[in-house]
Amino acid sequence: MTSPGCGAPAWLPGRTATADGLADPAGTAARLAGFVAALQRIDPADGPGPQWSNAFRGVPMGDERDSVASEARVRPRIAGLTGMTDTDAVTAVWEAALAAPDSSSATGVRRPATDRDDVSA
Repeated sequence: MTSPGCGAPAWLPGRTATADGLADPAGTAARLAGFVAALQRIDPADGPGPQWSNAFRGVPMGDERDSVASEARVRPRIAGLTGMTDTDAVTAVWEAALAAPDSSSATGVRRPATDRDDVSA
């Protein structure tokens, strides 16, 4: 069971997902990709602007508001991955995201510019 402090909100009961707990990891990845792709198709035009309750949706990468994508939050988390993954590669991805052109739609919601707009597995 998850509990406050282990990364999940207190109101989300469940267990931490691991690949060991998946009967079909590739199928699970494909279904998750389909879910994320469906979320990306939702028109955000009537959604709220950037605020704390939505993680400051639409703010530029690196924005220093209390966003999940602020430098003050991301860099320490990358450093915390030392010994678990190639932090130079993770830093390079973060820096590429910061340098990516703003592809805001008319709604002002910023999405990173990518070669592919789908996340199919």
